[in-house]
Amino acid sequence: MHGAQAPGFLSRPRVQDAILTALALAVSLTYLAVTATHAGPVVVSQVLAAVGIAAIAALSLIVRRDRPILVVAVTVGAEFLVVMIFGANDKGLTLMSACVAFYSCGRYLPPRSGWPVGVVAALVYSYDIPPQAIVVYAIVLIAIGQSVRARWELDRRRHTETAAEAVHIERRRIARELHDVVAHHISVMNLLIGAARTTRDPDSSREALLGAELAGREAMAEMRGLLDILRADDAEDSSSRDGAAVRSPDALDALVARARETGLSAELLVVGEQRSLSAAVDLAVYRIVQESLTNVRKHGQGGRASVRLTYGPSTLDVEIVDDAMSVRRAGVGGHGLAGMAERVALCGGTFEAGPRPQGGFRVFAGFPLPSSVPEKEIS
Repeated sequence: MHGAQAPGFLSRPRVQDAILTALALAVSLTYLAVTATHAGPVVVSQVLAAVGIAAIAALSLIVRRDRPILVVAVTVGAEFLVVMIFGANDKGLTLMSACVAFYSCGRYLPPRSGWPVGVVAALVYSYDIPPQAIVVYAIVLIAIGQSVRARWELDRRRHTETAAEAVHIERRRIARELHDVVAHHISVMNLLIGAARTTRDPDSSREALLGAELAGREAMAEMRGLLDILRADDAEDSSSRDGAAVRSPDALDALVARARETGLSAELLVVGEQRSLSAAVDLAVYRIVQESLTNVRKHGQGGRASVRLTYGPSTLDVEIVDDAMSVRRAGVGGHGLAGMAERVALCGGTFEAGPRPQGGFRVFAGFPLPSSVPEKEIS
């Protein structure tokens, strides 16, 4: 896979918190080593106590996203233990843990509680020393956290509004199809059945009834296609009117094979263990691959196309890339890319499309799937 289709290892919340914990502990131990060097004879029990206090303060950062107030309380309490055991001259052993705790107050608490908790904690933390410096640090860190929180909420609101708009557009499209396609078939059925009822010619009546039967079958096929989109959470097997299904072993293989028959050099690669998909994701994946290969044939001038499906523990990534000299541009002309984005948004996924720096074009869609190994993430 190319790019950042799935969260990288270092972008995982647990990994980030583990790194912060290790860094805070390393800074505390370095501070302890430096102060012990200038303190004369070292008492082993005091050193062990200091290491334990530093470890407790640092380990509390693991839950900073879910329990920022608890983390602040632990780091402030740890500093009080330092004062009680070693005196005020050794304050600062848990300073980095406290700084991370102040930032977490701003990042994961709303302003009405983040600011009071952080400032009060800073004043308590600065007990027995001039408070100006630590309070200023705390205010700056809380402000940074609040800024990051505000930007994250704005991005989430925009994403929600975009997804809602995509759903609204798709519903309008379905309404148009119901009127233009299904209603048309039903009207034809009514006319043919009426003609069969009033005619005295048996052959004409039979022909009219056969036509009504055919119109009914076509209407049912159209309805199944619409329900595949509406039932986004339906995990049962469903079929579209062309019988396209990713869970069918030969569906995408046949699609890529047909592309090769038209002269396009194309290949399909599936990574990971294939899993059952909901009807909406199933259909969306097929349509995205189908539309992408069609665009390569229409707009690409030579070259090869590669289709890659990657099944992760809780995601399905679909990437179609080609190295053809392309004359198209993302978002200009046609409705193919917009339709892909709408389908992915309806499934709660992410969509990217655009020219590649090295030439050619890339389409990526990431779909969330039920996790095969349930795990409570720290958010």
